[in-house]
Amino acid sequence: MTPSDEDQLIRRRRLDRMIPFNGFSPTETYADGVAITESDLDLTVNCFFSCRIVYESGDQGVIAEVGNTTDGLLVGINASGDLVVRFGTGVDPITAGARVVIDEGLLPKGRGFYLSWSINLADGVMVWIDGKVVGREVITGAPTVWSAGEDGGYIAVSAAIVTEPGITVAYDGTVLESLKYFNQTAVQYGAG
Repeated sequence: MTPSDEDQLIRRRRLDRMIPFNGFSPTETYADGVAITESDLDLTVNCFFSCRIVYESGDQGVIAEVGNTTDGLLVGINASGDLVVRFGTGVDPITAGARVVIDEGLLPKGRGFYLSWSINLADGVMVWIDGKVVGREVITGAPTVWSAGEDGGYIAVSAAIVTEPGITVAYDGTVLESLKYFNQTAVQYGAG
């Protein structure tokens, strides 16, 4: 192993310790461009997702989505470069669910990073970049599911999609790793 390979391995091990799902096995894994089959997901329990992407200024689109305009999950980057993570009611305003917007200035540019988010039906949504909490939003209303009605996709868009202005096509940036879905609460909301 060359020193640069060893340095990368050490860095990766340090980074893995920061990722909130460390120690859990994914319930499902989805390659980029692959449909997320809603029947694979438990929509009534708290869950956690993680992927690894590269963001460059100007990249935009849907990173992950499942559901429709009734209830659903949408994670994407809008035309302003802001990251949006939302679940629950599929239209605005959200009457049961949560929505958080992460300013483009917080997104690493030109390098791979881990993007992770948790959905807690009692508390809200929380977002991490490389294991650091960058945003959270408390729940509105009392959702009983975080999505319903339609399959979705990872770096893909299904026929019906949660309504979010400026996020309607698949993400056009670089994808480094598959999307991992965990149907258990890997971390407590508010930790980090």
